[in-house]
Formats: sequence, C-alpha cells, structure tokens
Amino acid sequence: GGSYSRVGLPGGPTAGGRPVSSSLFAAGLACFGAGGLFDLFFGVKSARLRPVPYLFGIAGSACLTVLGIHATTTAPVTVDLHLLFGIGRSGLRIDQLAGLFLTLLFGVAVAVSACFVSWARPGDRPHHRGIASGYLLLLASVAVIVTAADAFLFLFAWELLTVVFYVLTSATRYDAHQVGAAWAPRP
Repeated sequence: GGSYSRVGLPGGPTAGGRPVSSSLFAAGLACFGAGGLFDLFFGVKSARLRPVPYLFGIAGSACLTVLGIHATTTAPVTVDLHLLFGIGRSGLRIDQLAGLFLTLLFGVAVAVSACFVSWARPGDRPHHRGIASGYLLLLASVAVIVTAADAFLFLFAWELLTVVFYVLTSATRYDAHQVGAAWAPRP
C-alpha cells in the first residue's frame, strides 16, 4: 500500500494540470448528467432520439471503466469535493479496490447501456420520460458509492440510489390497474 496523494498536489499522473483520475471521473459523471438532461428535455417523442441518453451512458461507463483500470495500476488518489461544493471535507477515494469495482461494474454497464440503445428504438416498448434519466442517475450513484471517502458522501449516494429505484419502478405506473397488478390474484 502507498500513501494517498491529494488532487492538486504533486505526486500523480496529470492531464493538463489535473490528475487523470479526477478528469476521468468528472467526464463520466458529465456524460451521465448530459444524457439525463437530454432525456428530460427531449424525451421520447422521436424514435431517432430515444437511444441518445443510453449512448451517453456508454460513454460515461467507458470513462469509469478506464478510470478503474487506471486506478488498479497507479497510486491511490483522493479528490477533495469541498473545494467544488463547500460541503465540509467530503471526497472521493480512488484506490486499487475502488478501481477493481469500477472496472467490473462499469464494464458491465457499457454492455447494458448498449443493450438499452437497441431496446429504446422499437415503438412498442414503454417510452416514458425519466427512464433513461433514472438509469443514468443510478450509474452515477453507484460510482459515488464505490469511491466515497467518508460516510456522509456514501450515505448521500445510497439515498440517491433509493430515490432512483423509486423513479425506475414507478416510471410506467400511470394507470390504476398497473399499480395494483402485483397484488392481484392470478386466475
């Protein structure tokens, strides 16, 4: 084990003055955010635009997969978030174990996002605004849970994951019969 280097201090590989780890993490979350906003603003009206948020999911997941591979082979880095948001001493710790989980989880997320691209095209699927946004928020929450350096950030991302599950499970429940379908007896 090695000591943790802080973002902004010497001691880690950099890209344009920023550590590679924080740049890849920010790029992944930015892709998830852009895809979520795209889904919320442009929605599901056009069959050609429906897969776009999931393409952002592929890009963000690929960034986090590369970050995971990078983290397993380099010194651990701690990204201080208090400089960005002013929320105390919260941060992200990107070490070898977090790198392993980022590689595994987001390697699978690349494949799942690619499946969602083909799933979103046909006209007979449930196309409701918010499904892609919820999925991308789920990916962002998982990334923060894996890399959280303190209990506050971990629990915040965990609760965000709970909200995401609620959004995803209620996305298609607009009719009263759909809400009670799970409790109805089968003939």
